Amino acid sequence: MNVSPAVMKRRAFSLVELLICLSVFLTLTGGLFLAFAEAGESALVRRDLARLESWLASAMSRADRWRSDFTLSVSLPMGPGERHYATLKWHGGGLSGRRTEYFYADAKVKWRLAGNTRKMFYQSSTHSMSPAFELRALNERGKLSGDSLTVSLRGQITRRSGGKIM
Repeated sequence: MNVSPAVMKRRAFSLVELLICLSVFLTLTGGLFLAFAEAGESALVRRDLARLESWLASAMSRADRWRSDFTLSVSLPMGPGERHYATLKWHGGGLSGRRTEYFYADAKVKWRLAGNTRKMFYQSSTHSMSPAFELRALNERGKLSGDSLTVSLRGQITRRSGGKIM
């Protein structure tokens, strides 16, 4: 019995159709993966700068309460895998005998310090940081993430996330 091709029913997809569907699916999946990875990376940077802001605000509050001054040093090692960190050393007043404190950035977050100096001095009597500074966050690829932390001469801390003040 001869059956014409027009009468035969189609029972499966061709190899070309399957490959096209698979490529569309993989493209969409990859795009979603990249979008969520970048969102997770920016959340990590924001969380890290929020922790740094909290740590600095706490140090300034303790300095004012105990009438102690401190020196803040920012270390930006250039080697791969080395973490960026800040060191706080107490001077005079009720906290002078206290140990040095450290704040380590997340292993995936790097900082760029705007300005020429990496040592700042906080004076509790005037609630001032000298010189003022800005730390800009870099993502894993070493590009500016748009997030930053600024400490003014008056000791005011401002955190920006993607250009917006937090």
